[in-house]
Amino acid sequence: MKKKKKTETKTKLNTSVNIIQIAHQLFMDKGYANVSTRMIAKECGLTQPALYHHYPNKVSIYLAVLQTDLKKTEEAIHSIFAVHESVRDALLEMTIYILLNRPKNLGQINSDMKLHMDKEQQLTIRKYWTDAYLSPIEQLLKESSLHAHLIEDPYHLTKLAHVYLGMVHQQLPEMDRLTNVDEHVARDRAEFLVTVYLDGILSKKD
Repeated sequence: MKKKKKTETKTKLNTSVNIIQIAHQLFMDKGYANVSTRMIAKECGLTQPALYHHYPNKVSIYLAVLQTDLKKTEEAIHSIFAVHESVRDALLEMTIYILLNRPKNLGQINSDMKLHMDKEQQLTIRKYWTDAYLSPIEQLLKESSLHAHLIEDPYHLTKLAHVYLGMVHQQLPEMDRLTNVDEHVARDRAEFLVTVYLDGILSKKD
């Protein structure tokens, strides 16, 4: 009996993972509004009632897709920070990771949030994003030797992290337009961003 229950649980988990993987591709390709649960079920080889056994509606699938994607990023960034003692090296490798694994159709995701998600759902997505991107950078900055006037208030760390992520995200549309983005290209961009962010643009004599 226990073996049967364990098998059923594993099968359910595998089906849920498959739903998320297929739904992820559909949402990224077509946008939230153009994907239906019927479409997801068909691509997964399921009936709609079977799909609803795993997820009650489309928005729950969308949230699970984003959570899975951002959780992967969160774990990768924490792993990068764990093996680099230097703030500069950690920030550099994190930036390379983001540029190489950049969210596809980020503008579409933001638009979907505003048009189709209620306030609570938007806050949930922002929490996933904060845990994946913002919090790790805040923690890194907290362990750095920053100018005292930049951290007079704890919220300043959040603002500083936002500034850097804004710099990185500005690169994403241009990166998407490039035919081929390999690690060499990403490293060049990342080194520029890290240098500007950590060293500024004025020479020491100025």
